[in-house]
Amino acid sequence: MPRGLRGSTGMVSASPVPASQFQPYGSRGVLLPWTPVVVGGVTPSLTVNRATYSQVGRRVTAEAVVTLTSGTTAANVITMTLPVPATSCSVYSPLGTAKVFKASSVIYWSCLAMWASASVVKFEVVAIGGADQNYIGNVTYTTGLLAGDIISMNITYEAAADAR
Repeated sequence: MPRGLRGSTGMVSASPVPASQFQPYGSRGVLLPWTPVVVGGVTPSLTVNRATYSQVGRRVTAEAVVTLTSGTTAANVITMTLPVPATSCSVYSPLGTAKVFKASSVIYWSCLAMWASASVVKFEVVAIGGADQNYIGNVTYTTGLLAGDIISMNITYEAAADAR
């Protein structure tokens, strides 16, 4: 007799679960691709090295690595689109972390990926906290991004709607 779970009355047998009780696999929890858009005064062209996300219920986890092939305009906040719309939250709510690699000066900026709207995040340099002056491309960090610069981001947030 095969081994199985033992109940108070002996062996417990398992019968197959009918297919009708399974939900379709669909997009729930599967890594899906998305094409992020970066804006910084202008919309630069970019290469998407990796951009995937998964959504289970309203929980979204996303990762993106993009290399700019043209630059942004100086003194403009740099934003990146989200894979699915986010629920409304405070503009001071971090969704995750990011790194910006400035190829021309060979330095990294460690950043928080901050909620900016239901569709985009902006990047706050961690070295100095505070209001909008610390967002890349604005006041303190007025330089634009150039071709060859890389943005990498890992975020988790609440979607505006459940996964379909």
